[in-house]
Amino acid sequence: PELHGGEIASSDVDILLVVKQSRERFIDRFIEFSDFFEGLERGVDIFVYTQKEIERNDIPLALTALKRGKILFER
Repeated sequence: PELHGGEIASSDVDILLVVKQSRERFIDRFIEFSDFFEGLERGVDIFVYTQKEIERNDIPLALTALKRGKILFER
């Protein structure tokens, strides 16, 4: 099942990861977490933001994920 939008066989999955804090640049955070999603049958786009970045409410993908997405893991 899709989280948002239409699903087709070649659809990828967008994953929003929220970390408490990070000194890493956005792209470096992506690289740090990308290995966890290798080998999946579908393509995965990973977006890693800090809690502060999410709280600013200016990231359209994050706003959509928070409204329509599903929490897969939380601690």
